Amino acid sequence: MYAWPFLCGVASYIQDHGLLADDARVYAISAGSMAAVLLVCGVDIEQVGLAAGLACNDEHATGRLLPYLRPDAVRSSLDTFASVFPRDAHERASGRLFLGVTELPRFRKRLISQFRTRIALIDALASTMAVPGHGVWLAYQPRHTDVGWCVDGIALGRHTDDDRPGWRTVRVGVGPSRTGLFPGRRYVHIAPSKPISLRMRFTVAGRERRMQLYRAGYDDGFGYFAEP
Repeated sequence: MYAWPFLCGVASYIQDHGLLADDARVYAISAGSMAAVLLVCGVDIEQVGLAAGLACNDEHATGRLLPYLRPDAVRSSLDTFASVFPRDAHERASGRLFLGVTELPRFRKRLISQFRTRIALIDALASTMAVPGHGVWLAYQPRHTDVGWCVDGIALGRHTDDDRPGWRTVRVGVGPSRTGLFPGRRYVHIAPSKPISLRMRFTVAGRERRMQLYRAGYDDGFGYFAEP
C-alpha cells in the first residue's frame, strides 16, 4: 500500500525519457494505480504528482489509529491526490489506463478502462485500492462503473499483460521479482534491487524514507531500461 513511491520512481524515469508510446496501455492494481494515473495523464511525476501522493498519505497518518479502521478518511484523501489531475484526466485515461479490481462474491478479476467523468476516474482508483479495514470496512461498491462490490485488485495476485499483437509488457512490482507464493503470478521485470520491508509497505513512513523509495525506483528503472 505505501511502497507506491518506488513505482512512481520507475514511472518518472519512463516519463523523463519518453518511453511510453501515445497508444501504449498502462495496467495497474492497488496503490500502483497512483503512479499509473499520473503517467497516462501527463502529470509531472517528480515535480507535481509525487508531492500530491505524499500529502495524500500524510492524511492517512493522522489520528490514533493511523491509516487503519478509518476508511472514510482514507477515501477522502484521494481528493488531495486528484487535485493535481488535469481537467480532462478521465479522457486521457480512458482506453489507456486499465485498473484491476477483484469483484465479489466470486473473486473475479475485472478491468476498468473507461472513465466517463473525472469523478468516475477517482471512483475507479478507490475501487482498486479497497483494502478491508483500510479504504473500506469490508468491500467497496463503485458508483460510476458497471463493476459490483469489490476489493483491492491485488487480492488475486496476478499481473495483466497487454494482449495486442506486437506489444511487450514490462511488469513492475514492489516485491521480489520471482516468488512461489502465487503460482499464477507472472514474474516482474523491475523489482526493488534492495528489498522493501513490510513496515515500509504497510505503514506511513517519514517523508525522507518515502523519498528514498522514489529515488530507488528511478534508479532501478534506469538499471532496466538504460543498461545493455
